[in-house]
Amino acid sequence: MNLKNKTLLKNKYLIVFAWLLLTALFIFLTLNRHSRTGVFNYHSEIWADKAGYYVYLPSTFIYHFDASSFPDSITKNTGNGFILDTSHHVVKTKYPYGVALLQTPFFLAAHWLAKPLGYADNGFTLPYYRAIDFAAVFYFIIGLVFLWAYLRKSSSRKLSFFTLLFSVSASNLYYYAIDETGMSHIYSFALFSFLIWLFTIFDIKKTFHVFLIAFLFALVIVVRPVNIIFLLFLVLIEKDKWRLWFSELRKINIIKTFALVSPAVIVLLIQLLYWGYASGNYFSNPYKGESFIYYLNPQLVKVWFSTNNGLFTYSPIWFFIIIAIVSLVFHDRFKGWMYLSLFLVLSYTVASWWSWWMGCGFGHRAYVEYLPVFLMPVLFLWKKMSTNRFLLVITLILFAIFSIYNLMLTYCWDGCFYGETWDWSALSNKFLEAF
Repeated sequence: MNLKNKTLLKNKYLIVFAWLLLTALFIFLTLNRHSRTGVFNYHSEIWADKAGYYVYLPSTFIYHFDASSFPDSITKNTGNGFILDTSHHVVKTKYPYGVALLQTPFFLAAHWLAKPLGYADNGFTLPYYRAIDFAAVFYFIIGLVFLWAYLRKSSSRKLSFFTLLFSVSASNLYYYAIDETGMSHIYSFALFSFLIWLFTIFDIKKTFHVFLIAFLFALVIVVRPVNIIFLLFLVLIEKDKWRLWFSELRKINIIKTFALVSPAVIVLLIQLLYWGYASGNYFSNPYKGESFIYYLNPQLVKVWFSTNNGLFTYSPIWFFIIIAIVSLVFHDRFKGWMYLSLFLVLSYTVASWWSWWMGCGFGHRAYVEYLPVFLMPVLFLWKKMSTNRFLLVITLILFAIFSIYNLMLTYCWDGCFYGETWDWSALSNKFLEAF
């Protein structure tokens, strides 16, 4: 083996070691974060929304979807994230099953280890909670790996590193990877990262690629239905590729075409079957009583700037992202307007929802999974700024301040903002607690 090959092999080992070290660090951070959380409380991994996502797992593997078989008071003990209709033996949750599907290997490991570790194997003891922490870190790292691969295709190692570093440390992505490990956002983040990377190597002539794209599109929807906004963006911004792919698909007979998209059909069909089981209607609306009541009066200013989970208020890095998008408009009009349209459509959708602040959380969680998408404009601006050392240094200092601000708030956060919509005093007091 020559010197060049030895160097390349050594670099690969170092990269793998670095990712393993990073994984170990985040596992330590999330386990440390939850070491005093315990179970059956609003800080725990299976509570409210998180319990609603998770309940598919014990229902499938332990209780066989028989509501009467669940432990007593388990609905109340997990924050009423799901309903046990014992009179009809039905387990009801308004949340889709995608998160549970991604958590399955970790749940099964916990189920296998529960008894040997001295815990009841009922789906609601400590090993099952820790399994969710491991799952979140796993998908967080997977998302970062593919995001790194995506960024490296168009930028240097240094710029890719800083882009990735600040996207984690200066945004609430970190909070949802380490703290709220049972929420859907970190799982969507991993899928978004994987998909945008996959589009850079996708080959319509490779059957496995078509299977994978179809499966991932459906999975993105059953993790969080509103993620269809991301899929529409992906289709539109890659319109030239899609035109080519569809022309290739037309050459394939209809039976083979259906076979190629069958993974998506199966994934979506499972969700429809669950809705049929839970409500008797395969196309029911699981969010009855919740709607887009502000569609004529979207609460955009509140979504962006409120002290109650406002996007820019908690993650000022988004100011830089918007500047990056605007600068891209002047360089590549089509792509720039596509990114800006995505931001505005996403914001309008959230601002139209009855709970525009999205309940308890840290910062506005509806934008967490979209960070991978918006990092390309950021990378574009980084490249332009790299020619001006003074401007670059100033920006790095600002990003360091954003990161400190974000991390300090993260580690003094109690899970909810208890002030009013524009309660700057309550937010200031919360920040001062970090000192």
